[in-house]
Amino acid sequence: MTRRLVQCAVATLAVGLLVGCTDPSPDTSPSATETASEQASASPSAEETTAEPEPGNQADIDFANAIRAYHAQSSQMHQAILSKAGVPADVLALAGTLSNVQGRESEDLQLLLVAWGEEPADPAAAGTLTGMLTPEELQELFVGTGSDASVIYMNGMIAHHEATLALAEEVLTTGTSPELAALAEQIVTAQPEELTDLRELLADADPTGATG
Repeated sequence: MTRRLVQCAVATLAVGLLVGCTDPSPDTSPSATETASEQASASPSAEETTAEPEPGNQADIDFANAIRAYHAQSSQMHQAILSKAGVPADVLALAGTLSNVQGRESEDLQLLLVAWGEEPADPAAAGTLTGMLTPEELQELFVGTGSDASVIYMNGMIAHHEATLALAEEVLTTGTSPELAALAEQIVTAQPEELTDLRELLADADPTGATG
């Protein structure tokens, strides 16, 4: 990816708009000359709109790499549960949503790391972080069926969410990157509700808590 594209993508992550990368606004003023003059004086320069974000500190870098590692394992879990028969429709729907959200988060974090001049760490090199499934538990999910697989999946996702939520709350006090803080805020806002959904679905699938 070119430096220009990285810069534009990071700007999109930060403000939700492709600031400085395109200018789709139509000319609706009565005078095109006046409009051009106003735009020349009001619009930031190309150098300003494509400025690279300040590099994050070590807390930001560690957070970005850790979340990417969690999401890499989550991706395997989502794919496993979505491919199985006998899984409740609500579980499949939530898995599909989480897969999409976390995929975008991973891409955004990789863009930030590259924009900071950091080499994104190999998620597999992180090992088994707090809340991750062990290789044995992951294998149980792969070979499990129906409700049994659903319970393993939801227990695993609950543990992932609890761990990544704690990391997001921490980096908001220890990090320095506003772009990464915006993404951490999204996690802090969204994941408590996702945890509630996961716990409710788990209670329905495993009311005794025998396999939780």
